[in-house]
Amino acid sequence: MKRLKVIQWTGLAFLGGMAVGYYGFSRSVKEPAKAHATTVVIPATAKTVSSTGEVPNPWDRTSSDAELLGLARVMLARSSQEALAWAQSCADPELRRRLGLAVAQAWGEKDPTEAVSWALAQNEESVPADLKAVLAGAIRQPVAVEIGRNLLAQNSAYAGMYGTALVAALDTDEQFLTAARFAQEAPADYREDWAAAAAQAWAKSQPREALTALDTLVDEPLRDPVFRAVVQGWPATQPADLATYALSLPPGEQRAYALDQVMYKWARQDPAGLAAWLANVPSGPNYDTSTFFMVTEATPARLDPSVALNWVESIGDHGIRLNSFAQVLGQWGQTDPVAARNYVQQARGLETNERAQLLQSIQAR
Repeated sequence: MKRLKVIQWTGLAFLGGMAVGYYGFSRSVKEPAKAHATTVVIPATAKTVSSTGEVPNPWDRTSSDAELLGLARVMLARSSQEALAWAQSCADPELRRRLGLAVAQAWGEKDPTEAVSWALAQNEESVPADLKAVLAGAIRQPVAVEIGRNLLAQNSAYAGMYGTALVAALDTDEQFLTAARFAQEAPADYREDWAAAAAQAWAKSQPREALTALDTLVDEPLRDPVFRAVVQGWPATQPADLATYALSLPPGEQRAYALDQVMYKWARQDPAGLAAWLANVPSGPNYDTSTFFMVTEATPARLDPSVALNWVESIGDHGIRLNSFAQVLGQWGQTDPVAARNYVQQARGLETNERAQLLQSIQAR
């Protein structure tokens, strides 16, 4: 059997109480002893691995990620060096990549500290994928977060990369509270981005819980970006909940932002649903603002101009109503200028100068 090549590592040492520092070391993948003789030269067409410990799973390109992970766990039980050599010996590039990620995930399950050191020592292009795989295996172990905290405490060059991957992994595993707390503890350079990423992912799954966290966990400087992230992450299938929440906020930038986001999407995707919700909103500023968004953001194909203008006429605020008239008639005038002009000439509640301005805007188009 050929002697397997020396695998060079340069990574981070996590010693004793998780102190972090740079180090370099090499390990040789030595020829196995006879009692554990193993064949790890694996062509792409192979279906089994011959060894004294039989690998039960057949594998090839059709194998699922879960099947490859099971194989990687078997190989990693022998040693990390053997597992890496096993993955790299595959001749099929795509399968070799998948095997490598399976080994990284299995390694993260078994020894997160060593696996993270290995992942961070890979070439720049492969680090993100390798680190993601390692964290997929390690994320349910508290040490995964501790590694991030220590990297940050040591001001490591790897801290930002690891922290970003950690927050994403925690969110994928639905550990939203842990992700939010880790972000909240981060240095200023990272805090806003990580907190927003955690909040947006949380809102996609549990928007109300994300809002509660906003009130209880987030410091004042982060409240606005995290609020925006929650609104952006709010499930598209729950626009009524977001609209109702937005209207419950006091006048200000956050209320305006939430209304703008939900009404823009809702009016374009489901104006009929928005209209049904508006039917239960009492007359007043909230109704006027919401109606304005509906009639100005819905496309003519989804909301007939004549129907939109009936809604405009129900707006109580004269300024909002006039602005709504101008925008709806402007769109209608592009496809049917005669009908748009006839409407303006017959519309009630318009001053002479306002009627003239609307007619002029239609003619100009």
